[in-house]
Amino acid sequence: MLRPLDILLALKIAVNDRSFTLMDLSEALGVSLSQVHRSIKRCEKSGFIGSRPMVVSRPALREFLKHGIKYAFPAERGPIARGMPTSYSAFPLNEVIIGTGMGLVWPHPKGSVRGESVTPLTKTAPDAAMKDNALYQALALVDALRTGRARERYAARELLDTLLIKTSTARRDENG
Repeated sequence: MLRPLDILLALKIAVNDRSFTLMDLSEALGVSLSQVHRSIKRCEKSGFIGSRPMVVSRPALREFLKHGIKYAFPAERGPIARGMPTSYSAFPLNEVIIGTGMGLVWPHPKGSVRGESVTPLTKTAPDAAMKDNALYQALALVDALRTGRARERYAARELLDTLLIKTSTARRDENG
């Protein structure tokens, strides 16, 4: 059975144009080596990741994100908090969707924005996003799929496709 960490891990690999060791992923995602190993095994079973080399199946991941993420891992909204912008409040969706009122944030002590709190996909997601801008964009778009209305979800799907295709093309060009 998939867990939220599996989506975080698959996105981390998918949006970066490099290979990762288990230690790299452990440090980047703020989880133990054993959690990374178990997550990779679940991703392999689900078809998100090929076994050798560790490559994400972008079509499988995109299909799950578009159609299943909001049902498998629904976001919970909470009280007003200080944190990091997400969903339609974060780049790149904030350039397409103009929010009214307070935006959405992941509660975080280093956050600089006040808004309605949203539970992140995993508790380590905000810290991982702070270290990796492409991952941050992907997670914010995933939150729009988890929390948004039809227009926000549509725009997030389009932007997520662009983000995943861009990194796939860059990796293919690099490998010849």
